[in-house]
Amino acid sequence: MKTKHRGSSETTEHVQEITKDAVGRWIFNLLGVAIIGVIIVVQIFQLQKKEINSIQFWADFMLLATFNVVMWIDQYCNGKCKGKQTQRYTVAQKSLNNTIGVINASGKLRELKTFCTNFVTEELRARREEVLLSVGVPYADFEAYYLSVNPEQIKEYCTTPHTEGIPKLTRVQARAILKAKRMKPTVLTTDMLMSASASKQRKFKLGLSEGQKTTIDILTKSLKYVLITVFTTYFGVKLVKVPTIDTLANIIYSLSPCCVGAVMGFKKGVDAITGSLLGRINRRHELLIQFCDEHNIALGESNEK
Repeated sequence: MKTKHRGSSETTEHVQEITKDAVGRWIFNLLGVAIIGVIIVVQIFQLQKKEINSIQFWADFMLLATFNVVMWIDQYCNGKCKGKQTQRYTVAQKSLNNTIGVINASGKLRELKTFCTNFVTEELRARREEVLLSVGVPYADFEAYYLSVNPEQIKEYCTTPHTEGIPKLTRVQARAILKAKRMKPTVLTTDMLMSASASKQRKFKLGLSEGQKTTIDILTKSLKYVLITVFTTYFGVKLVKVPTIDTLANIIYSLSPCCVGAVMGFKKGVDAITGSLLGRINRRHELLIQFCDEHNIALGESNEK
């Protein structure tokens, strides 16, 4: 069954997304302030002596670690909302949506499917040619003599040529041929080009989807801030044993990873949109423009790069 993609639908979804992001930024900022407030209150009311092996110490550690990670995630999401409000992102998204609308109106989705199939074939050949030509093996020879041959036979061609008149392979050429044989075709479908939610692809082609990028960033950074909390909790215990000016110092010290995490999380969130996601949008648009050029589909000047 053919799936219909509507450019107007994507435009409406984009407007709704902008509104949601604006509201989301207020919520994320309020949550960030609340987290800082709770950390201050916790530190003020827990200035008693705590030993490193005490339940109180580990309770404080778990509490601060949770706050630090939540703060980073909170401001990461805030940064993503900010990134989606940048001119670069909104212009790129609007242009992509307009091009999608033009292609839908052209009624050439079947041709787009063929375009994707041909692109995958040509892209795999280009990657293989790059490897083979660097060692002097013509692609025609690769297809004719080596593509369907098992690895052990290719190694034998280093001592015995495949066919009379074809020179023996060097070890470097044999390794290049084996590398080319191991290459797999990338994945490119009409849904990946026409829908923002489609995420099945090899990362080197269209780039990571927003959901994939978010998951990777959160998993890699959460552990980092948990480890940082171990040090701030331990040394914070040492400071509050004498509740004088050190009390304020302990509060500031305990807040430092949370505040640093907020700044870094916000920046990482903005970069996830203006870097990774924007690159994915531009790549989708480039391929759709290429398809339009090949099939004489007229685009407005604002849609073309």
